[in-house]
Amino acid sequence: MSDTQELRAVFRTYKRAASLLRDVLQGPTQDLEIAFRLTAGKDRPTSGEFSAGAGVDRHAVLLRPFMDPSSPIELRAVWTRLLALGLIGAPRVAEVEAAFAASEALTFPVAVNGENLSARDVYFAYGEGEYFREDEVARARLVAMSVGPMPQLVQLLFHDACAGFSAVVFAVLDALLECEGQLPESGEAGPGLRTCIYCRGSDGDFGPEEHVIPESLGGDAVVIRNCVCAGCNNRLSTLDKALLDFQPLAMLRAVFGPMTKKGKFPKARLRDIDIERTAPRHVRITQKTGKPLPAPAREEDGSVRFTVTGMGTKPADPVLLGRALVKIALGLVAHDAGSAAALDPRYDAARAFVMTGAPFATHLVMVPTAKPHGQIRTWWQPSAEGTLVALNLFGLELGLSLEPSPVRMPDEVDGVRILSFWLGEPQDAHGVADTDGTQ
Repeated sequence: MSDTQELRAVFRTYKRAASLLRDVLQGPTQDLEIAFRLTAGKDRPTSGEFSAGAGVDRHAVLLRPFMDPSSPIELRAVWTRLLALGLIGAPRVAEVEAAFAASEALTFPVAVNGENLSARDVYFAYGEGEYFREDEVARARLVAMSVGPMPQLVQLLFHDACAGFSAVVFAVLDALLECEGQLPESGEAGPGLRTCIYCRGSDGDFGPEEHVIPESLGGDAVVIRNCVCAGCNNRLSTLDKALLDFQPLAMLRAVFGPMTKKGKFPKARLRDIDIERTAPRHVRITQKTGKPLPAPAREEDGSVRFTVTGMGTKPADPVLLGRALVKIALGLVAHDAGSAAALDPRYDAARAFVMTGAPFATHLVMVPTAKPHGQIRTWWQPSAEGTLVALNLFGLELGLSLEPSPVRMPDEVDGVRILSFWLGEPQDAHGVADTDGTQ
């Protein structure tokens, strides 16, 4: 990818994230209200109470990509790149620098051990030490701040800092838009030089980027360009939705997944329970039967273990799920090995399966039990026997072959139970499938 292409990709990501942030800031005013109440009395210790509107946590999470040092759209990193282009006028530079300076000031001065704190100090102490995760260094600094009513006051200052840094986001956005129209042409391949890895078409618009892993699962880092036509990008989005609606994954996504495309916390609704994340590290589980959930057990390392059992509201369609996973698998090949590798004729049967649901002589396998975690892991390997693909989505393990592979699947591997779904014709020479598609 050329430098210009990469920069345009960063710009697109920045603009999408800024749009979601703007949406929440333009919501009801009461949703963004924060308040701190200090209580003191002659015979009782001084205490503090913090309260926040329903949109405050959404605001903080949507700001997060602009503040996380590892993010490609971290504010300072993007601003440094924009300045290096030399395309911004002096008035705009002064405006953005003033926004950065203003964002560092706290609503009122706070000092810890003689050190005056900035808004950034508070943001990272609370954000990295408790709100988003528990970094040891940030946690130690947060503990030093948390004396008397200070824990609640720190929350107030954190969310107040989020408002200040949001102003910087939009100041940098204005500068970004000023630069964008002045960027040189990207040098992307012209019409006729590209072929869609799904429909094999070379006509139409190849402008949209394709997220190999759906954005709603956090797949913004695995993106292919000039490999998928706009028609397939739009038409095959129904397969992404089918994957997201697969209820075991929907439950895991509610706990570990990113915000939705509309900037809301994910949730899963099953027949007897609802699971909804309401803050970065807070999940609400509601049992519709009215019965109390089993009490969680606290482990020696401080973690909490609990068991949730829920019945789905509808049966899964293994063919639709399989098409969604094969689509991802072809995208992984294109991302890792190039579009020419994904266009190899050995994958034509897989391509037809994705596009039309035509029977595909292979199995979709799944481990029915999951050990949840917050990552998406992928693996694929071509061989003489076929191209095997394994996906681990927040702990849900799935696998398939990208080439016809009618070998009968075992019911157990290394003591682990395996579910197998046949994606080919209802009956074949091996007699491995029954009418509902399962073994």
